[in-house]
Amino acid sequence: MHRSEAKGHSDLDLERLKREIDEFAHMLGLTVADSARSQTVSCEQAAPTRATVSGATAMPASRDSERLTTVLAWIKARTNRNQVFGDELFAEPAWDILLDLYANFRLNRTVTIGDLCVASRAPMSTALRWLGLLERRKLVSRTADPLDRRRAFITLTDEGRAKMEKTLDSTTDSNSKLGLGQLRLVK
Repeated sequence: MHRSEAKGHSDLDLERLKREIDEFAHMLGLTVADSARSQTVSCEQAAPTRATVSGATAMPASRDSERLTTVLAWIKARTNRNQVFGDELFAEPAWDILLDLYANFRLNRTVTIGDLCVASRAPMSTALRWLGLLERRKLVSRTADPLDRRRAFITLTDEGRAKMEKTLDSTTDSNSKLGLGQLRLVK
């Protein structure tokens, strides 16, 4: 699948992604809180992620909620940037895959290989190559779907999750030191 085909495919999924964003925002609630003032972030500003199983079970703990909010904000910022500059200028399929996997992990959702190919914003062959590298680096693992052997689910490994959380925590700590406030999700 060429990038233009992937873009056309993702355009078809835009409405579904918007519904998922609304669901995520409703479940978590989105605000940007600052010690001086509080700003509300609308549901449309939440980040899209791909998921095939709906219904997260429980509200994440505070630190986990901060991490999820940061990931969702990064995904949304990347989406906004690509809408302005186009998908061809910026490409980090592995990072897009990791962001999507982490968000879906925190939301207790399963992710298929196909979902990650779309989330990577890259041609399928490129996304699969990056997914293979992430597997070899033991950051993600693949599990066959017990109901459909043609399909596989991808999850972050413990090492992959720990590295994502270390990255997220350092960003949150850095933002705090800069006085940027804490990002939180509210409706």
